[in-house]
Amino acid sequence: TGIGIEGPPRPHYYFDRPLSQTLNTFFDAGFVLDGIAEPVADQEDATSNPFSWANYTEIPSHLTARLRLVNV
Repeated sequence: TGIGIEGPPRPHYYFDRPLSQTLNTFFDAGFVLDGIAEPVADQEDATSNPFSWANYTEIPSHLTARLRLVNV
């Protein structure tokens, strides 16, 4: 866990490994990546909390990937 700012409401978990290491585990098991998205919040979702992801509409808060098992 890590601390990005003083007094966080909960710990921030992070994993020090390249994305390829995570994805290759699935590729080795026969999965293919056939969809990927980096969604951002809408401007209408902005809040008074300056650290809310809703205030950063040009920065994706997460990466979403779709993996499918290929019949081998």
